[in-house]
Amino acid sequence: MARTGHEWRAEPYRAANAGQVRAALKALAKAGLPRDGRFADVGCGSGEVAEAMARRGLTVDACDISESMVDATRARCAALPVTVARQDARRLSLPSGAYAVVHSSWMLHWLDNPAHTVRTMARAVAPGGTLVLQYSAGQPRADGFALRDTLRAVADRPAWRDRLTDAPIMFHQHPAADVSLLLAAEGLAVSPVEPVAQDLGAGDLDRLRAALRAATFAAQAEVLGDDTDAFIDECLAALTAAGALDPHNVCIVARRPPL
Repeated sequence: MARTGHEWRAEPYRAANAGQVRAALKALAKAGLPRDGRFADVGCGSGEVAEAMARRGLTVDACDISESMVDATRARCAALPVTVARQDARRLSLPSGAYAVVHSSWMLHWLDNPAHTVRTMARAVAPGGTLVLQYSAGQPRADGFALRDTLRAVADRPAWRDRLTDAPIMFHQHPAADVSLLLAAEGLAVSPVEPVAQDLGAGDLDRLRAALRAATFAAQAEVLGDDTDAFIDECLAALTAAGALDPHNVCIVARRPPL
């Protein structure tokens, strides 16, 4: 995860975002995983993916911008072949050609400019290796960004405007076609982009609120406190009215040809 001015907290995220972890593991399983080799987890969150990959037999290098997430991942994976480091994805550093799998889920849309991050991840993929990348707001630029624009309009309402001055809505749109071109320029063969279904809490509003508090609106929740759910409810109502609930989640799988 990467976002300026906000420290992601591991425990609320872990408790509320099992759906994001499931989506990451599903994408990795579908892409096909080796039984050994090195695995890079960029934006590792609270460590569930790193743990699962290590238990499979992979040697994992995990990183996250959040000290809380790094500590949680380190604790979860203490007895496993997992190395955890604090890194800002905007200045990501990975050894070139070192990994059988490079993975990042639900991080890229927090970056204003993902080019360095995407190129670094691509260059880290070993010959015959795979990159698996999932994120939100991967729709074409021409389609606009109704979800972000609607949320910003709610945040600008009188009840919230002054309180959210230091916690603006910060999602960024990165068309999957543009990201795919970056990967291809680094020598990867990119599979057709696939949409990823969103997890809306299976009709459980409390579960949905908890997930949004811990991830999408984590920065706003720190400022709004007990009023966070009222803000979330206004956002959901506005998104529904605007027909803008779709986060345009995408999954990109790319492979470096073997030598």
